[in-house]
Amino acid sequence: MSEFEYNYRTVPQAHYDNRQVYNAGGKLLSGSSSVNYAMWTRGGKADYDLWATIVDDPRWSYEGLLPYFRRTETHHDPEGGDPRQHGFQGPIHTTASERTYPLQKLLHTAFTKGTGLSAITDANDGAPIGIAPYIENWYQGKRQPAGKAYGLQGVNILTNARVRRIVIEDGIAKGAELVDGRKIMTYREVIGQLISCRSMGFYHRLFLPSESLDRGEKAPPREALKAAMVSNGLSDITDFHPHLQSTRGHIEILPIYAPTEAPLTDLNIPFDGTCITSGVLNLLPTSRGSVRLASANPDDDPLINPNYYATEADRVVIREGMRLAMRAFETPEGQEIVDHEVVLNGFSPLTSTSTDEEIDARVRRSAATWFHPAGSAAMGKVVDCDLRVFGVKGLRVVDASVFPCPIGAHYQVATYAVAERAAEMIVGMGNEKKV
Repeated sequence: MSEFEYNYRTVPQAHYDNRQVYNAGGKLLSGSSSVNYAMWTRGGKADYDLWATIVDDPRWSYEGLLPYFRRTETHHDPEGGDPRQHGFQGPIHTTASERTYPLQKLLHTAFTKGTGLSAITDANDGAPIGIAPYIENWYQGKRQPAGKAYGLQGVNILTNARVRRIVIEDGIAKGAELVDGRKIMTYREVIGQLISCRSMGFYHRLFLPSESLDRGEKAPPREALKAAMVSNGLSDITDFHPHLQSTRGHIEILPIYAPTEAPLTDLNIPFDGTCITSGVLNLLPTSRGSVRLASANPDDDPLINPNYYATEADRVVIREGMRLAMRAFETPEGQEIVDHEVVLNGFSPLTSTSTDEEIDARVRRSAATWFHPAGSAAMGKVVDCDLRVFGVKGLRVVDASVFPCPIGAHYQVATYAVAERAAEMIVGMGNEKKV
């Protein structure tokens, strides 16, 4: 929590013991790219291909977005990087596990043994399943805010200027009215960021610290996930359902050399180097929530209800992820690292043989989010395939709110690709869908 972020809290979460969970957004130039963890993960080909199928437009498939993935980045390995998958002249420079830690080799061995995953060299080539170096977008030891990486030459910036409403006349977006009464008018289009006040399928990432720099992605057991989906009321679930495909990375596990989330989950752990966290993330949540206006006053925080952990499918994923992480720490190499697990009062340490009920109880009490909200202005429901808002001319949305389905990744890469494509659409480079 800081003055550089929108320090939101969710409404009480029914499946988190009615806790209000901290949510954040960047409150400075370049937005969250100025305050995030700088993780640069693309996600799997299957995720983007599902996106294209949902909206019936191949431009949003993996192959359709690949030119924008390449355009965005300067890949960290110009000699070994696949030029079909990676760019080498983009504004965003990447690094791969550039920092060396004394526990790195032990952790790699522990997670390889404990998860059964194989080591892969590139998780950003559309096939992320495995244990891979973590890719970040730090450059020369510094964060790369979007406005600095791309530059803002020729752009007029108004700071401390909050928008009250989009000015719409005769069904056409004409500009924006600020809280202080000023109006900024446009001669062509208004580009919005998360303008939708009501979700059409809002989803959010679940983050759960476990016992405690490589990362691993994995799919949960198919039959258990299939049964969970049926129990949630879905019928006619076959092995070909997109959520059951082994090429999609549901679970992300990453060791972090700090007690992340401890201040937000009532764990009294000092940031003194004596504790690590093993983050377990559900990258493809099936729970859906909403974002609504609290009032007509733009200074009031929105009512954010991610509806965390609402489906049995999400519970199956997190249980599996927790058990994978604990199996890693139960290996001989893991035992060299871990002295003990720090737990909340009233809880016992978990193991890979802990019951579903024991794991669920821990989740309800201490799970947080690693942010990445999306879907509140979903393509096909709020915007069309050219990012134009249905029912209003001259208004587009360009951010992660347009994603029609979760992507098994952190959302920087995908959001930059959306923005690159949107820029082409806006300046009229023939990238719009022909109707």
